Amino acid sequence: MRDGLNAANYWTGGIAGLDSRGAHLDIEVSLSLSPQQRISLDLNDVPVMVTADRTELMQIMLNLALNARDALGDAPDQRIGLAIGLLAAAPPGLALSLGTAPEGPVAHISVSDNGCGIATTDLANIFRPFYTRKDGSGTGTGLGLAVVAGIVPEAGAGLAVSSGPGEGTRFDIFWPLEPPSGKVRGQTARSSGALAALGAMTVLLVDDEPAVLETLTEMLECAGAEVGPCVTPGEALTALREDPEAWSLLVTDYDMSDMDGAALAEAARAIRPDLPVLLITALPDAPRVIRHEGTLFDAVSGKLVSVDGLIAAARAAIVGRRATEPHRAPDFAA
Repeated sequence: MRDGLNAANYWTGGIAGLDSRGAHLDIEVSLSLSPQQRISLDLNDVPVMVTADRTELMQIMLNLALNARDALGDAPDQRIGLAIGLLAAAPPGLALSLGTAPEGPVAHISVSDNGCGIATTDLANIFRPFYTRKDGSGTGTGLGLAVVAGIVPEAGAGLAVSSGPGEGTRFDIFWPLEPPSGKVRGQTARSSGALAALGAMTVLLVDDEPAVLETLTEMLECAGAEVGPCVTPGEALTALREDPEAWSLLVTDYDMSDMDGAALAEAARAIRPDLPVLLITALPDAPRVIRHEGTLFDAVSGKLVSVDGLIAAARAAIVGRRATEPHRAPDFAA
C-alpha cells in the first residue's frame, strides 16, 4: 500500500488491460487535492488485465474519485482509499446497486472516503441523472454517478455501495476480465461510424482539471477529431492567435481559475468571429449561465457525457454557429 499523496498530486490506478484491438492499456487518473487531503493506494503487485474500453474505465474511476474528494468536507483527517485487485469470484450473496455479479475471476475496484456519508433515503437516488446532495455548493451536477450507472451494467459488471451518515462511503466494482459474449464496450459505436464522426475536425479543448482534460481528449479522439488539449485558457488563446483558421471548434469548461469560459469565448471570438464554441460544464446552474451569456456559446453539455453525446454536442455547436455565420462557419463530415 502507498500512502500520503496530497496537494495536487496524482495517483496511477494500476489497472491495465486490452482494448478492442488488443492494444495494451494503462488507466491513470489525475486528482487535485488540498494539503489536508490524502490518498491511500492498495494495488495489485502486477497490473490487473481486463478487456475493456479505456475511456469508460477512466470515466468510472474519475467520477468515483471526484465524488470521494467532494465528500471529505472540512474534517481534519480527510482520506480517500483506492484499491484494485484480482478476485477468483465476486463475493457470494452480494447486494448490488448496479449491474450483476460477473461469473469467474473479476477485477475488484474499490473507491472509499471517510467523509460525510450518505443517508439511506438518498442511497436509492444517487444514480439518478441530475440528482445531487451538493445543491448550493457549486461542486456537483448529479451527472457523475449517472454516467457510472450507464456504463457498469452494459459492461457486465456489478457495483455495490456501502455508506451511512458520518461513516464515509465505499463503492466496490466487480469487473469481468472479459466482456459478456466477447463484446467490447465501445466497439459497436466505433465500427458503426463514430470513429469518423468528427474526422474532419480540429478541436481546441480547454479544461483546468487535468483528469477531465485527458478524458475528454480521449473521447474526442475516439470520434476521430484531432485535439489540441490546453490546461489554461491562455494556452488556448496562444494557439488560436498562432493559427486562427486551424481550428474547427473550441470546447471549454466554464469555471476556471484564470479566466471563465465566457471570457475565453469572447476573447476567442475577437480573434476568430466564426469559431463555434461548445461549453461542457459541471455548473448546477448551467442553463442560467447560458441565458445570461447570450450567444457566446453555440451549444452546452454536462461534463463527462458519452462519446455519442459529445459528438452530438459538437455537431450542434457547429450547426448553431453556421446559422449565425452562414458564409464563414466550418463544415463537418456528414
